Amino acid sequence: FFFAHMACCVRVHTQQMGVIEKFGEFQRMAPPGLHLLIPCVETCRGKLSMRVKLLTTKLQCRTADANWVTVVLNVNYQVQPLEKRCRTGYGTVEEDEAPWSPPRSVKPPNDVELEVVSTQQQAGPSSKPSMRPKTFLEAPHQSLPCASADQSFNELLPPLELEDTDSTVYRAFYEYEDVEAQLRNFTLSKLHQFVAGMTLDTLFDEEATLERQVLFELNLAMQPYGHRVLNVHVAHIEISKSLKASMAAIKQASIDREIAEIDGEALKDTERIKALGQVERSKLMGKGIIGQRCALIRGIRESWQMLEDTGLDPRLVKMALQSLTYMYALTALAKNSGDHTIYVNTGTGAVNEVQNEISRIFHVEGEPPTPRRHRYSRQSTPTTPPGPLIMI
Repeated sequence: FFFAHMACCVRVHTQQMGVIEKFGEFQRMAPPGLHLLIPCVETCRGKLSMRVKLLTTKLQCRTADANWVTVVLNVNYQVQPLEKRCRTGYGTVEEDEAPWSPPRSVKPPNDVELEVVSTQQQAGPSSKPSMRPKTFLEAPHQSLPCASADQSFNELLPPLELEDTDSTVYRAFYEYEDVEAQLRNFTLSKLHQFVAGMTLDTLFDEEATLERQVLFELNLAMQPYGHRVLNVHVAHIEISKSLKASMAAIKQASIDREIAEIDGEALKDTERIKALGQVERSKLMGKGIIGQRCALIRGIRESWQMLEDTGLDPRLVKMALQSLTYMYALTALAKNSGDHTIYVNTGTGAVNEVQNEISRIFHVEGEPPTPRRHRYSRQSTPTTPPGPLIMI
């Protein structure tokens, strides 16, 4: 302890800030480099790392649809860098003096947003107060021009200048003893709040939304204490094996239902196309039959005309055609019935009877049908006995 207070210099590495105290009271911040101290008066209270740090949190919580999940969240955070503040006033202005705010603010040109610092006491050591009015304006970047919030003071006040303020580093070093534990508590609280209002499917689908919400809330909670959260990333969402199997079964059932619907639509289209084909086929067959019959009638008409031109008796021609048609009909009947043998009489009376039947059916014009007599009825004149059977 004695040699620590007798040190006359301190070395601060890159990406670090040294905290210098004078008799136990905060004096200043030491940037990277070598700094001389007054022995027994000034001491280096500690060094604050400005690097980006990683915090991994793991939380098991319940979703809105009563499923338990474990969410692994990675949080990147760091101490806020030194702020740049615009200062103007009469004479020398102390860093931590309570500023005076003008009654209204005017937006400067080039769309530069300036925020008037509140009149509360700034963090840091107390200094001699000044009764002169002072104006402090914060700019988002040190290279941006600053202007007085009230345009009526522009001609009276000296030009604005930028200077460093140690307020963020001061709060980061003195406010919390264990920043990581406090950030972990904030993260678990916000994560539990958001996950409890989401279903399991929504949690997987809207990971980016969850990250943005947690990032916004953590920045609101940690910025007053000199820290800022740079990034929040959902590393992994763990669920139980039974829940995984259930989700896989639900997904497979959904896929099977879609496949069945597609197959049904394909079968319906196939049957509709087949029905349309059958209709078109029937139409074409009807047209073919009509054309065939028309051609047949036209051929018969031309043949009949040729027979009349040759001087033949039309009645004899009709009888011959009818007999041939009758024989063709018997032949087709024998082929279609499976029995290729049909027995008919070939006697004179049988042929006469067939001719009479054909004449009666077709009603041959100019020749009355011969009256039909039974085979076993008595006849006034002797008839010729029936001849032998002919097999067709």
